[in-house]
Amino acid sequence: MSCEKSKYHTSLCPCAFGLALGLTSAIAILVWSIWMMYYGVPSAMAGHVMVPASAAEVVVWMAIALLKGFIFGFVLIALYNCIGGHKSRCKTSCGKGGNSGCGCGNPNCNCK
Repeated sequence: MSCEKSKYHTSLCPCAFGLALGLTSAIAILVWSIWMMYYGVPSAMAGHVMVPASAAEVVVWMAIALLKGFIFGFVLIALYNCIGGHKSRCKTSCGKGGNSGCGCGNPNCNCK
């Protein structure tokens, strides 16, 4: 999987997106844990939320969130790139602004 730009399309980088999503998830777990330790569990959520008892448990939950976020983000962008998220600009610019462009039968077009 490449993360490079070409003349006709840009692919999204699965590793970068996975890392960004994983870090965001881990930071959200950290903020949530600090909130729960400081203010306690709201009564409406008492049956659904387990408060981490120690900093070590928070680190474990953050590591799990980082891993899950990375895997989900990586797979999501890899599928996005494979399915066609990087469509050629030539085909979408057909007939816009007086440009006959690619995909309109222009013999001078070198888009593929």
